[in-house]
Amino acid sequence: MREESVGESALEVAALLASAAVSWAASAWAIKRDEKKLSEAMLARAYAPATLACSVFLFQQLAVLVHFVRTRRSFRGFLLGVGWSIVALVPSVVVELVFDAFLP
Repeated sequence: MREESVGESALEVAALLASAAVSWAASAWAIKRDEKKLSEAMLARAYAPATLACSVFLFQQLAVLVHFVRTRRSFRGFLLGVGWSIVALVPSVVVELVFDAFLP
């Protein structure tokens, strides 16, 4: 078993934090982008600002899916949520692939 150096461990922590930050930002962006297009009735069912921050921090892409299901209350909303959850996941995956390419 190979021991990691402190520098390698720090790089792994940086990769984890960068991936998480990108995931949080992409999830919040997807929800806020959608909120601009919602009707008043749908907007009333959307996350409150504090709840949005907490749910995105804790659940990232799952929060996107729940947002679309809650606001639309339909199968179409579920499908939109799945699609936007995938869109919010892609930047995080790209960041992880970049770090994987350069980390030992």
